[in-house]
Amino acid sequence: MKFENHNFDVLDSTQNKIKEYTTTDSIFPLVVSKKMTAGQGQREKKWGTAKGNLYFSFLLPDSFFIRESDLCFICGVAMAKAINLPNLKLKWANDIFVNDSKTGGILVEKHNQNLIAGIGINVVSSPNVDSPEYPISCLFNNNFKGSAESLLDKFTQTFLEIFKIYRKNRSEIFNLWKKQALWIGESVILKTDSSKISGVFDGIDENGRLILDKKTYFSGSMRKKS
Repeated sequence: MKFENHNFDVLDSTQNKIKEYTTTDSIFPLVVSKKMTAGQGQREKKWGTAKGNLYFSFLLPDSFFIRESDLCFICGVAMAKAINLPNLKLKWANDIFVNDSKTGGILVEKHNQNLIAGIGINVVSSPNVDSPEYPISCLFNNNFKGSAESLLDKFTQTFLEIFKIYRKNRSEIFNLWKKQALWIGESVILKTDSSKISGVFDGIDENGRLILDKKTYFSGSMRKKS
């Protein structure tokens, strides 16, 4: 298995461009762009991009995965290993934090018989966001010494390593993710489409669902209770 990189200077969205490609069981197309004009985030949020940060999407057959959401956890564990910074944490289910500030995010969606993973990492600068839910930072401000290019190279290596673990033992991915979970054991608020639920974040179950006061939730946005 290997990635096949396609590099661009400007795209509207890597998440859109990757849909023009096809994947096999051994070749995974990957689209990376220095800048995007219509970047996509969770719940269809749009966000700006800046030169020197990392924006890419890749395509895999969905038959590889027990659940669509598994890919998000694999990407989180792999990116954490690639960045390799102290105080890096993974926020359920798709954000990357360093020193309590958001530095990146993961978006997984289904396309035909494939899954697309889109990842954005603030390497050298942070986007301007009106009324952000969390503090926002970049890797450069947290003593990261690499570049967007070197981080992508490292990620493609660590992803394949973690993916092999997943195919042998799915539950191990969730164990690895929990070791770097943000706010575990702390009081949080989970915002769903219909309500807000407060409780203690007890981790995730065998399918990656959030456990809040011994009840499980499959979707929502979590923040620390102030």
